[in-house]
Parts: sequence; C-alpha cells; structure tokens
Amino acid sequence: MLLNRENISNAAVMIQPSLTTYSFNSLPQPALLDVASIGADRILLLDSYISVVVFHGMTIAQWRNLGYQNQPEHQVMNMQVALALDFLEYEPYMSRLTSLFVKAFAQLLEAPQEDAQMIIRDRFPVPRLVVCDQHGSQVSVFNPFHL
Repeated sequence: MLLNRENISNAAVMIQPSLTTYSFNSLPQPALLDVASIGADRILLLDSYISVVVFHGMTIAQWRNLGYQNQPEHQVMNMQVALALDFLEYEPYMSRLTSLFVKAFAQLLEAPQEDAQMIIRDRFPVPRLVVCDQHGSQVSVFNPFHL
C-alpha cells in the first residue's frame, strides 16, 4: 500500500490533486481544481502525485516565446504597467519600470519551475513533469477531469 508509506501531504495529493496559481497580481496561491482557474495571464502548477504539470496561459506563453524575460529593452505589453507609464512623463522612470517588469516576469516564469522541481525531488516514485501552454499540443494532460 503506497498510501500507507507516504506522509499526510502526499497522501492527500493522491486523493485530491493540488492546483497552485502564479500571477503578477498576487503571491502563489491554491486554486480550485476547475476549468475556471485557467487564465491567459496565469501559470498553474498541478500536482496529481504521478505527474506534475506546469501550465502557461496564452499571454504568458506568448511573452515567454518572444523572450521578454531576457530583453529589458522590449516594449511593455502588460496592461497595468502600460497604464502606469501613461502617468509618468520622464524617460528614466520608463526604463526603470520596464526593467522591473522584465525581472518580475522572469521570476514569474521561474517560480513554478522551482516548485515543481522541489516536488519531484522529494517524491518516490518520481512523478512525470509536463510543461505545456494553453492551446498547445500537451494541454490535454492538464484537463482536470481526466485525473
């Protein structure tokens, strides 16, 4: 019985998978295991004990594919940052805000990856790691109704 050998946290994940959401607007937080948790501006981390899925929303995936996390000189596309830039009249503030956005975006991309690696490192048997994007080819792995 695998359930008897695991700690309480892992045993609970076997029964009820956990879903954590990452976004610019808040710290990582638990989310409902429901389709409503999917958002274009979120990254979701699903732990179903036998697999760990990092799911990037459509906007996050597009920004990642364009390499925004590596390019401090890119045009800021985040609506909240763009609105903040409308209130600023000086160029030095714009470059500082852009670099803050790039740093925050890079950290947003790294946080679920680091958490996934922590889950994988501490568990036996080792779960399968799946990284997918909204509307991508591996998105069927993320369907919470197939867990």
